[in-house]
Amino acid sequence: MKSFIKLNILLVSIACLLSACGDDNGPIITIDSPIENANYNIGDTLIISGNVTDDIMIDSVIFFAANLLTASLDINSVTDLSDIDFEADLILDSTVVRGEYTLEITSYDNEDNNTMKSIDFSVN
Repeated sequence: MKSFIKLNILLVSIACLLSACGDDNGPIITIDSPIENANYNIGDTLIISGNVTDDIMIDSVIFFAANLLTASLDINSVTDLSDIDFEADLILDSTVVRGEYTLEITSYDNEDNNTMKSIDFSVN
């Protein structure tokens, strides 16, 4: 009986290792727009677009640019939570301060692993 229990524990341990128990990898973020160091003018529309993928499941996607934008992606209607495309338009109206900005996109998966990707742009 002891040999059977040890064998069972060994088989479960091996199966766990082979199936990569847990998830240690954060999501992968691809930013299509804006492009690095893009220049915009007041009145332009800043298009934020790209993709987030994860080997298991994406839990959230957060967008941040100091003094310009703080938002999160509504993933409630997404059917494939391992591969999410995003696109949002931000009108750079007269309330936007001219200057340099860094757009940060952070994504968390269901194991709380996260990845942040950033891109710089300016508003003239």
